Amino acid sequence: MTCPTVNYGIPTGGAKELSFNTGRELFRCGHGCATMFITNVTLDYGIKTIGCGTISDALIGSDVCLQSGQVNWKDQSVVNWVAKTGVNSGMPAGTVITVATDCAGEGASIYTYTEGQASGKCQANIDKLNTNYQAVMALLLNKCQNVGGGLTGNLDWIFSDITSQTSATDWQGGSITFLGFGTAGLGDTSYNFSFNWQNGRAEMTNGHLYYDMDPTPSLLNNIVQELLTSVGF
Repeated sequence: MTCPTVNYGIPTGGAKELSFNTGRELFRCGHGCATMFITNVTLDYGIKTIGCGTISDALIGSDVCLQSGQVNWKDQSVVNWVAKTGVNSGMPAGTVITVATDCAGEGASIYTYTEGQASGKCQANIDKLNTNYQAVMALLLNKCQNVGGGLTGNLDWIFSDITSQTSATDWQGGSITFLGFGTAGLGDTSYNFSFNWQNGRAEMTNGHLYYDMDPTPSLLNNIVQELLTSVGF
């Protein structure tokens, strides 16, 4: 038997990530008559890449050392789902019966707001955290912008939580979290971004949602293939 060829790790140009999400619609009429149809098919598609900073970038003055950090945000939207042309209950189970459509020229996906979360873990004297937490988050967001290219500038970051951690056998430190909120979107497409930083190395995923825009009823496997083709997968 020949083993398959499978790539290891993330190449320089990035690695593709994707997941499909669907809804369900059950048609039932009397005894022994039930058919499962599929609605609201979306493809969450992104490119994961690796970025590098420098270890010295983790220092904040002489009091705080950033150990790790995570930033994520997502545009929220409302999608216009309507029935596909000619749908009826006699169609095969697994047929996709809804389609995302434009409304008044505003697009199938109507942007509403953006939300996100940014958190960082640092080593510091715990009595410094209450005065230096803003510097920790500023460093993390700056690193996210410079190394990861995250479009976090459209969010207002609101302080959410601070936790100190002490141990008899470990360095003092703490974790700090901010929540992000914004009303300036990137158009009629739902974008998402994640950023994870650890010891000078960052993993980033940039992506957005794609919707089933085909008005013709079709089995789910056909719709999946169409969406994969549309993103060049």
